[in-house]
Amino acid sequence: MNKLEKYKKEIGFRINVLFLLCILALLAVVIGNFYLKYKFPLKEYMTDYVVGFFIGIELACVFYMSMFIKAYRNKDILEKMYIKETDEREILIKMKSGENIIPIFSMVILIVSLIVAYVSYEAFLALMIVAIVQIIFSKLLKIYWSKKI
Repeated sequence: MNKLEKYKKEIGFRINVLFLLCILALLAVVIGNFYLKYKFPLKEYMTDYVVGFFIGIELACVFYMSMFIKAYRNKDILEKMYIKETDEREILIKMKSGENIIPIFSMVILIVSLIVAYVSYEAFLALMIVAIVQIIFSKLLKIYWSKKI
């Protein structure tokens, strides 16, 4: 099996993971609309924010799924994606800027902040700011290392 076929299987796996994430986000939206709004009537604005956050996750998942499905079906696009992902310079830049792990940490912080939002608004804001600043620094480091390397 050549490398492109393995990469195609990996793209299929990514599509499945994104589909699962989309289902989980849909479940969170349903729980937010039909349970949390009635459980916390004084915090309805926070529930609306949580629902909007998970709708945003769904939209991002659908966007990336469509991009991966297009690459899965078209060999030329698949080859371009494979070359871009296996470029050694790009891999080094991602490693130095933390682009592989920082978004995961920031997403965990964002989800924790959505839970904390029902307890303390100030802690919610602090966690949101930390997550956003992490992502900004990661992007700035990527720009720096792109010009330096």
